[in-house]
Amino acid sequence: MTSNSVHNRLLNFAMEEITFARFQKILFASSKEEPVRVAWETNEGNNRYYWMYWDRAEYTADAASKTKSAEGMVNIQCLGDIDDWRTLDYTSVSKVHYNGRTYKVK
Repeated sequence: MTSNSVHNRLLNFAMEEITFARFQKILFASSKEEPVRVAWETNEGNNRYYWMYWDRAEYTADAASKTKSAEGMVNIQCLGDIDDWRTLDYTSVSKVHYNGRTYKVK
């Protein structure tokens, strides 16, 4: 096997980098039937990973306070034993898993 073909095979395992704007489009396209797995770092420095989805029926202007919106945060529904709401800080998102692929958010 030539080094070029090895390199090409390794690229299949590399995470594609996407912009924050593309991450938002992916998030807004998600649903309870097709959630996305988002990784981010909390204010305390802990890494969090949740299956999340954008619920257009539930998400209203009341779902996120003006303070959270101004700070780049949003309340979003997560899957689990009981569907739960989490506060997602957009500035600390690092990865998103969508449609069978994992992307690095830059």
